[in-house]
Amino acid sequence: MNRKKFLRELKEIKERNLEDNLRFIELYAKFLKSKNNKEWSSEQKKFINSIYASLPKRISLSHNTGK
Repeated sequence: MNRKKFLRELKEIKERNLEDNLRFIELYAKFLKSKNNKEWSSEQKKFINSIYASLPKRISLSHNTGK
């Protein structure tokens, strides 16, 4: 594959990724607008807790700067 073709394909992939990301943001915004705050907060809490639970125990998430 020559360089021009590779760069053109890479540009097309980046453009598709941007379009996909923008579509996701639109869908997520619609989802958030369709939920009341209590329901949305509960879902966010479950999601965030699942991320914390999956982290290795040696990773510290504190904001302690060591001072």
